[in-house]
Amino acid sequence: PYTMAGVGLITTIAGAGIHNEKLQTTGEVMLESLFWAELITLGGKYAFSRTRPDGGSNSFPSSHAAGVFSTATVLQMMYGWKAGVPAYAFASLVALARVDDYQHFPSDVLMGATIGTVIAYGTSKYHKKLHNNFTVIPEVSKDRYGLLLYHEF
Repeated sequence: PYTMAGVGLITTIAGAGIHNEKLQTTGEVMLESLFWAELITLGGKYAFSRTRPDGGSNSFPSSHAAGVFSTATVLQMMYGWKAGVPAYAFASLVALARVDDYQHFPSDVLMGATIGTVIAYGTSKYHKKLHNNFTVIPEVSKDRYGLLLYHEF
C-alpha cells in the first residue's frame, strides 16, 4: 500500500509540475482511494483477527490487494482499458503472490480486492463529476479547415 501511495504522490506532483489537470487529479484520486481502502482494511483486520496461513496475525482482508486494486481501478476509470488491463493484470499478480507466499487465504485477497475496487470506483466517479471535462471516450472533431481530428482525453 505504501508503494501505491508513492505512485499517487508522484503522479500528483508530476501532474502539477507539467500543468496537466487530469494527471494531477488522477494522483489525488489514487491517494484518496488508498487512504479509505487502508482505513477500512485495517479496521477489518482488527475486527476479524484472522490468523494468516503462515501463523501470523491480521490476515483478513488483504491491504496489499486493496491497495493495488484501488490503484488499478483509478487508472481504469481515468484512462480507460489501455491503462486498466495492465493495471488489473499487475494487481492480480500481487494478489496471487500474497496467497502463494502463505501470507493470505484466497478469501482475504478477494475481499481486499473488492474493497479497493469499490472505493476507487466511487472516488473516481465523484472526482470525474467535479471535473466534468475528463472523459475516456475518444472524441472526433473538426478543425477550422474541416479536417477530422481524433482526441482521447
